[in-house]
Amino acid sequence: LYDVVGAEGFGMDIEYKVTAEDQLIIKQARPWVSFWADIKADYDLGVVRLVEPTDAANLGTEELVTVEIANAGLNNRQDFAVELWIENELVETMTVTDTLQRLTEDTYQFSTPVNLSAIGDYNLTVVVVDELDGYDRNDTLQTVVRHLHELESSITTAVNNVGCGQEVNLLATITNHGETTLEEVLIGVVVNGLLVETLSREVDIPYQEQEEVAITVTDNLQATDNEITLNLLTVNAQTDAVTENNSSTIATSLESNYDLISLVILTDDYPEENSWKLFDVFTNELVATSFLTSSQEDQVLTEEICVDYGSCYNFQFFDSFGDGICCQYGEGDFRILNSAGEELAVNDGNFGNFAEELFCPNGAGCAINANISTTGTSGENTDDGTLTILPSTGVAPFQFSIDGGVTFFASGLFDNLSSGTYSVVINGAIEGCTYEEEITVEVGMPNSVAELAAGTLKLFPNPTREQVIIQPVNGNINVGPLNMGIYNALGTLVRQVQGVDVGATAGAVVSLRELAAGTYVIRLFNAEVEQRFKVVKL
Repeated sequence: LYDVVGAEGFGMDIEYKVTAEDQLIIKQARPWVSFWADIKADYDLGVVRLVEPTDAANLGTEELVTVEIANAGLNNRQDFAVELWIENELVETMTVTDTLQRLTEDTYQFSTPVNLSAIGDYNLTVVVVDELDGYDRNDTLQTVVRHLHELESSITTAVNNVGCGQEVNLLATITNHGETTLEEVLIGVVVNGLLVETLSREVDIPYQEQEEVAITVTDNLQATDNEITLNLLTVNAQTDAVTENNSSTIATSLESNYDLISLVILTDDYPEENSWKLFDVFTNELVATSFLTSSQEDQVLTEEICVDYGSCYNFQFFDSFGDGICCQYGEGDFRILNSAGEELAVNDGNFGNFAEELFCPNGAGCAINANISTTGTSGENTDDGTLTILPSTGVAPFQFSIDGGVTFFASGLFDNLSSGTYSVVINGAIEGCTYEEEITVEVGMPNSVAELAAGTLKLFPNPTREQVIIQPVNGNINVGPLNMGIYNALGTLVRQVQGVDVGATAGAVVSLRELAAGTYVIRLFNAEVEQRFKVVKL
């Protein structure tokens, strides 16, 4: 139900059922979250925001306070009062005699000036008072107005990683607490008590914004117990107004997951056609890239690249002519070696425009784990069981098998199964990354937490175009907040939400509007309960 005359934005989902007498009746109806969701009472005035003054460095002794008041009710209002309090002291009560139309906002200025000339924070409270008001949660606004320094900033430090060759990569976060935009910072780097470097960096940090500055430390380091301090010496070539937060210290050792890999390329007769890129599979970060030149023909090129051995990588090699690097104009190839000289990836060079190799330096990054659930068959001779495989780690895309690896499918959703034991095999995108487990589909008996909770919750409509509703089957239930994961047919997690409340009769509304059409699994779980729903998005 939608496009209701006189109630723009109103809509309602209506669920029908057919009775035993073949009558069509309404089972339940749910208003859409729209126009009526914002109406809390027939009479409802609320304080929206403080318009003036705003945080600034030039606040004076006679600042006038302006606020925005909203009439969120269904009736026009006049003859109401607005109070201004500063530091819990009443400054003025303003009586508004003009009419504030329903469902509109307007601004009002207090006549009593306030003194905000001293640098610091001022706690302001604005209260709207109307004897007919039926909703009091929006009647009071508490806010802070800050008299700022022109230049005030702070620095914090974190270790981004300990890289190859005994280097510590830091991320310094510069925060601007002053009115003037920061354009340049001077940072002193102290390692184990010794000033090793002074860095000048250009930045662009407006008030209340932050910017990260990458700093690499290589001097005066030791194997363990390093103490590194970053001192914010000047901002915009001036001394900071508040120096107490201009220093940050971290402790670190040189223990690291980072090490070198070697890219070895045997070029063909036209290396100027070639380029390459190396991406981190999990972060999509471009780790390294390069273009080859004509002077490098028929040579063995070696480049060392520092990478996190606990991650996985996608190496992409390009040939603009489209004939690869073997075998028409030379005998080229490429390979990737770990720090011990062992091969991680090998390509014979016989490709067209593009070659791609996936690899994990220590083999652990591609490890696959999976959540597998089943629903039992309704009888010994029926084929209505299901098996759902949801990988939680590993490198996608995945291939799924339930017959020990004889047949693989792109989807981890299997239905129309008979009772029995199934040999689940999951292959990841990287060769050698495999998961195996024996799973039994019982006769009328669950073997997973999900099935133990079956019947607790229901989901509708299904199929759906935009949203689904998840609610208890029989009234309120006390399961606590749930985590929600939505997985596509490939088993990839496409959305994750925490704190989903389905413990009331109203349940929870889950929007699927931004998802492409297809089959999805919605998993709801906490420490005590778990349930999955197979959903078709139209």
